[in-house]
Amino acid sequence: MEEDFDIIKNLFEYWKIVKKRKKMIIALTFSIVLLVGIFSLMQPRKYESTTVIEIGKINNKLAIHPLQFKEFIMLTIFSKYENPEWGLNIITPDEYIYKKFNDYDSFNYLIIKVSASDQNISKKISLKIIEQSFEYVDKIINEEKDLIIEEYNESIRFSEENYKKEIENINKEIEQVNMNIDLFKKDIERLEIQINSLSSSSLSSEGISKSTLITSIIDSYKSRLLNEENKKLWLEKRLKDEKLNLEETKIFERLELENKLKDIKDSKIISGPYAKPKARGTKNKVLFAFAAALSFSILLALMLEWSKKIK
Repeated sequence: MEEDFDIIKNLFEYWKIVKKRKKMIIALTFSIVLLVGIFSLMQPRKYESTTVIEIGKINNKLAIHPLQFKEFIMLTIFSKYENPEWGLNIITPDEYIYKKFNDYDSFNYLIIKVSASDQNISKKISLKIIEQSFEYVDKIINEEKDLIIEEYNESIRFSEENYKKEIENINKEIEQVNMNIDLFKKDIERLEIQINSLSSSSLSSEGISKSTLITSIIDSYKSRLLNEENKKLWLEKRLKDEKLNLEETKIFERLELENKLKDIKDSKIISGPYAKPKARGTKNKVLFAFAAALSFSILLALMLEWSKKIK
């Protein structure tokens, strides 16, 4: 109870000191706030250029993560511009959204804000930063494009080589079949001549038997000749089919290549750069100055009063 009374007594003493030196406290607080306000208003006007860019994609996946892209721009590109008057702020998709949806690739944009004392300078810096950053991302994208095109060319080369080998084998088979056809035709022609020579003379029983045998051989040769001719037709059809298959393969591979390239999207500017005056923040500065100045003035008043009592 006694301690509570002492606390109230001390607070009352402090209040009496503040009341006694209120003019000094008000004057000092007002002076500091006024100086801060004037200083803030006298600061050079800054302009902020805002640009929204879309990060390129490869197979519906970001070519580079937005946070990694932000780090590259700030540490590699903007660090080259050694001017304390210039400022850079890069806004990436909200981390909370990343964690909630666990889907980084749905948020493929960055908001780049560049501040400078001149409106045109802020725009030029923005465009320069975007140009250099796009070169970095495009290098990644172009490497992927080159890889896809190389895979396509390799597939076409493989198909053409297989086609050439297959055509070569088929032509060899056709060549062999043509030789067999010529042999069968010659043999049939030779045997038919023999039969004609036998039929033109008086046939004995032995001659008739020989004629019958030759006729059966001719029939066998004709059957085999027919088989070889059918085989030739089938091989010729295979030649056409192989050529058609190659053309179809090329068309399919071309369509697949186009689909893969469609899934690759280059980085681009969605909007901007738009430059507008940047808020000076005078109100916040004045409020902070008022709180700080008031606290300092009260503390100074207490210290003066205590030093006076000590003397």
